[in-house]
Amino acid sequence: MAVIMLVVAVLLIVMNFASFVFKKIAKLYCTDHKNERHLIEELKTVFNELKTTSMVDEFSKHAKLQRRRTKLQEELRKCQKMSSGKISALAFGFSRLVRIIGGVILLVIMYYYKAEPIIRLKPDSLFPFSYYLSWPLNQPGAVTVWAWSAICATATKALERKLAAKYP
Repeated sequence: MAVIMLVVAVLLIVMNFASFVFKKIAKLYCTDHKNERHLIEELKTVFNELKTTSMVDEFSKHAKLQRRRTKLQEELRKCQKMSSGKISALAFGFSRLVRIIGGVILLVIMYYYKAEPIIRLKPDSLFPFSYYLSWPLNQPGAVTVWAWSAICATATKALERKLAAKYP
């Protein structure tokens, strides 16, 4: 039964952290596109030209460079916005797929092990909660798959919130 406890815990951890982890991985690999790099290089050259061009002596050239810089910055923002939208869409799809597969596996485990306790403790060790933790068996001191999955899901959700707040 320890294997079932471990499988349920791991499945719930994977299901809850799939989108969080995938977003971090996708940001590492999907941020630098050829077009973005080209725009950044162009922006650097325009910025260097703006530094060397005197606004008083060469006003028209300076104004032209400023307009070009503004246009390039806008294009770069659009490109970055599109890539972040793609990352979010991929993370959403991936996390939903993982949750569906994990949910089906959990339902199968809960169905097959509904009449067996995962853990047996002393009958009075879980006194105020023994009825809820042993549901549907109603054996004092028993913890079922249903209760174990609820405990693991609550713990992983709390951990996910803390990590998401710490690492946005």
